[in-house]
Amino acid sequence: MRTGDALIVGLLTMVTACSHSASSSGELATSSTSPGQSVDGAVVRRADFEVRYKLDGITEASSGVRLGWNRQLEVNLSVETGSKVVENEQVGVEVVPRSVTIALEAEGGSIGPARLAQLQTMKGPIVAPVTGVLTTDGDTPVIESAGIDVVSELSAIQDLRYQSLTFTGRAVVETVLGPREVECAALWLSAQDAPPSGDDPPVPAASSAVSPTVHCRLPFFVETVAGLRAQLTLDSVKIDDVIVVPVLYIGYDAELDGYYVRVIDGEGALMPIPVTVGVTDGVVRVITSELPVGAALVLPEGG
Repeated sequence: MRTGDALIVGLLTMVTACSHSASSSGELATSSTSPGQSVDGAVVRRADFEVRYKLDGITEASSGVRLGWNRQLEVNLSVETGSKVVENEQVGVEVVPRSVTIALEAEGGSIGPARLAQLQTMKGPIVAPVTGVLTTDGDTPVIESAGIDVVSELSAIQDLRYQSLTFTGRAVVETVLGPREVECAALWLSAQDAPPSGDDPPVPAASSAVSPTVHCRLPFFVETVAGLRAQLTLDSVKIDDVIVVPVLYIGYDAELDGYYVRVIDGEGALMPIPVTVGVTDGVVRVITSELPVGAALVLPEGG
């Protein structure tokens, strides 16, 4: 699955952030505190970071499982299409496309390299989550295998963060014996096309997605049917013991095209420190560069 020019542009403008806990709404709090002051005694700290989404969904009949969960990565298959694959068989690898690598390496400042480093952590082998016949849908590999999916809609900010982390899922569905919670056999995204509206011209392909949907393929042994309400929980892989800073305290320096925080040093002086950032939940951001843990934070210039 190759990333188009529009996605490369999106990569170069994406603000990658960092956090310690989940935020399903993605809304950032605003503050009336003046620059140069701290809010609630905020300090640089170390914490485990993970994101959790709890979503409402519905069960749907499905004919296949899509492979390749991140739109900025490229799938290189090691198995010929048309072949039968079995569950847990490696069928290829996900890599960062060369065009994306070149574009991000050419970026000035710290943002491009930080995003590239993040993408590099998400590449790796692709293992068949189900048994079936390997085919393609456009550039996307698909394993043809009938089953039931729990399908939930993601907001734009949830979609953005889904592309920044690796998630696992579990669903609560109604079965012949009552409600049951099961692990998802596979997770993947699909986009809903915007419906035609009267005589209006067609929506350009680059902007035709109304909202992405996440699919959770239920294990084959779950006895349920399509058309039932369900709940889906998505959990990101936990990142242990990382530096985190509330998003309100991270400023952007346009001249350097990078981020910074302001801290009070041991002698009480205000000190700006350039930082590189990682993933976010909308509340805090992971900082991948060094910061003095425990230092008091001050809001960036401009608040």
